[in-house]
Amino acid sequence: MLQSQGDIYAFRHELARQTILESISPQKKLTLHRMILNALKESPKTRNDFARLANHAEETKDGSAVLEYAPAAARQASAAGSHREAVALYELALRFAGALPPDEYAQMLEDYDDQLAFMDRIADEITVIEKAIELWRSMGNRLKEGANLGKLSAFFVSTGQIAESEEANRTSIAILEALSPSVELARAYTIQCFIRMMQRDCAESVAWGEKAVALAERFKDTETLARAYDYMGCAALVIDYERGKAFLERSIDIAREGNLIYDLPSALVNLGGMSMEVYQLGHAEHYLKEGIAYAMEHDSDYHLIEALAYQARVYLHQGRWVSASETAQKVLQHKTYAIPRVTAVITMGRLGIRRGDSGAWTPLDEALASPIHPDNPWLVSPRAARAEAAWLEGNYKRVIEETNTAYEIALSKRHPWVAGELAFWRWRAGDDFAPPSWIAKPFALQIAGDWRGAAEEWEQRGCPYEQGMALMDGDEAAQLAALEIFERLGARPIIEKLKHKMRAQGTRVPRGPRLATRENPFGLTAREMEALGCLTQGLSNSAIAKKLSLSPRTVEHHIASILQKMQVESRNEAVALALKEKNTSVRVGLRSPQNPQLKIGSRLRQYRWTYR
Repeated sequence: MLQSQGDIYAFRHELARQTILESISPQKKLTLHRMILNALKESPKTRNDFARLANHAEETKDGSAVLEYAPAAARQASAAGSHREAVALYELALRFAGALPPDEYAQMLEDYDDQLAFMDRIADEITVIEKAIELWRSMGNRLKEGANLGKLSAFFVSTGQIAESEEANRTSIAILEALSPSVELARAYTIQCFIRMMQRDCAESVAWGEKAVALAERFKDTETLARAYDYMGCAALVIDYERGKAFLERSIDIAREGNLIYDLPSALVNLGGMSMEVYQLGHAEHYLKEGIAYAMEHDSDYHLIEALAYQARVYLHQGRWVSASETAQKVLQHKTYAIPRVTAVITMGRLGIRRGDSGAWTPLDEALASPIHPDNPWLVSPRAARAEAAWLEGNYKRVIEETNTAYEIALSKRHPWVAGELAFWRWRAGDDFAPPSWIAKPFALQIAGDWRGAAEEWEQRGCPYEQGMALMDGDEAAQLAALEIFERLGARPIIEKLKHKMRAQGTRVPRGPRLATRENPFGLTAREMEALGCLTQGLSNSAIAKKLSLSPRTVEHHIASILQKMQVESRNEAVALALKEKNTSVRVGLRSPQNPQLKIGSRLRQYRWTYR
């Protein structure tokens, strides 16, 4: 039953241990737990093993011992990055905390909330902080009351309770400004910066952030500094990308230097998410990947789910629709708070309408019914997605109805991208209006009739669907190029819309994909097969562009399309799949990745593609 492991014995099998444990009478078990607890406390080897001590204290029903060891164990777990374990240990301690003095109880609630922040459990955080506020208020501790009201206001933003958020933060600042300047006041200013940023009141957000930075520097509060630069960077980035990016990178540097394990993923994910919002997709993808890796390593569900929601939208605009769907589904499978869920729902809805899926309106209806105000400009407004769906259906009156209110709000916030997209759909629907000059450049160019300029802008940003929409307003060559893009993406509704437009113009419309493309089970075009052949030779994008006489951006689009159609995530996976398959109907010169000079076979071989 037992085996020796140095100076201890252990059960050979966990089932044996459980069976014996269950056979012990409750009274005997209580006695044994007390004996073990005393032995662990006495031994210098185990007296600081607070998690074990807390476990045996719980089994003895010794509340004072639980309160001694469980919080200490939670702090150990948090320091080790195990926030899930820390939450469980605080929950154990709080079961016995009713007898604590109010100040100790309230402080334990705050410590518990700090760990909940990693767990994506905002509803629980609201309950915990409301209880802490009640306790601090009953003791007349205005400093703590004001600080926790500030925390509460940030939680209300995330659940869509905007009025409650505004009131809680105003009260927080009023209480703290009546006292001496403090770290707590700097944090309240930071939260007001966050609230204004979430409402996309960008100039106001930056002003509050600057107040927070000045006070945080006075008290050398690095955590507040990191958060202030984070939030004001998000706000500034909407109107001045480089300035906002610099603020966020400053936040990242402060968090790295201070080993701030909550603030570092926050800044990384926010820089990725905000870059996505203004269609800087290359930067978005880079920072989101880093944020996802850090969040996974440090047990932060909150930042992980938020990053995945943003990543799904990046994939949508990059034309990587399989990845967009899979990533959004990961978010929706998680019981998360409103913001990432709504972001993922809109991504799924927009993907559905572009592919022509049945029921594509359902997620867009859910987004509109969410607790988050549907016309809030920080959100990838469901109104734009719904306008696109109505336009594809030819319901131009509904396009105007969907965009009216949201457009006015976006104008009032001077958000160039949200206002620009909504203006674009109104223009597509034939609305007679004059959009402001400051809307985002691709939309402004398209509305002004410069389809070439708009297409180039979208191509540079890595957005093939949007590029195709610009090209479909061009000449016959441009429309044929748009048709190829849409066919590559599998965008059935807009293919039909474009073909109808071309027929009405008297333009010859291709019957469908070329024969070679139809016969290729992956649906790779001849040009994509050429690009794949270059990949297998180990050529870089620039070398492929030179060899095939294409622009580097076009090569990027071809490679993204290849990865999507082959259902792989990287160039190496695509090459490995190409090397593995045999007897294709399209001849491709393949070289061994281990030895680029060695061709496989004495001549070009044929490979037959099969689905995985």
